Amino acid sequence: MKSEGTYAYYDERYNLQIPIIEVDAETMCPYVIANGKWAVKIAGLHGILRDLQEAQAIVSYLLNTDGVPPIVSVSMFKAFAVQYARCYTDNSVRRLKLDIRDVFKPEDIKVKLVHNEIMKMRMDYIAHASDMDYESGAMVLYLDPVESNKQIIKQIYANNKFMDPTHILEESMELCEFMIKYIMTRLEHFGKFYDDEIEKLDLDKIYADSFLPDINDCDILFESDLME
Repeated sequence: MKSEGTYAYYDERYNLQIPIIEVDAETMCPYVIANGKWAVKIAGLHGILRDLQEAQAIVSYLLNTDGVPPIVSVSMFKAFAVQYARCYTDNSVRRLKLDIRDVFKPEDIKVKLVHNEIMKMRMDYIAHASDMDYESGAMVLYLDPVESNKQIIKQIYANNKFMDPTHILEESMELCEFMIKYIMTRLEHFGKFYDDEIEKLDLDKIYADSFLPDINDCDILFESDLME
């Protein structure tokens, strides 16, 4: 095998960057998209795993980087919450979302509480700004302290806004680790059904349906994005 993931072809039919695999200097492998029941399930789980890995990377950066300005750290934490919550929201492309009833067992109460806090933050603060636990604001009128000279002498906007995620970073990392482990067990479990599904494919048919791109239409990948 000469290279794996050095180049990618953008397949507009599926909106996918397809990593190119070469068997030698002049020969590329044709490909076909697996669309069986278990292939879709496995692909959806890989998508969720990527979201969790990205969410974990954000928390890891915040935990291990000194001097991050508060406005940057809270913005990054909001990005973490959005990325994490994607795993539990409807996705017409992924065709899979996690169900909290399947993920957390009674003994997982600690990480479940963190999960609930992250989801609440995402729903009530980041997406909809409807919870005063995370943000409140009002115009404040300052009055002349001399009552014989009643007047408003100053007006300012005052707010109380969630700006420091430090207290929940360690717990968020534990949650990410828990979730990634859960997805890995799901991939292992459903992988057996996926393998059986692939083994039953008609090779003549999938070769007939396959596509071989022109190398001139491929772009260089800076980082392999293959998932096996």
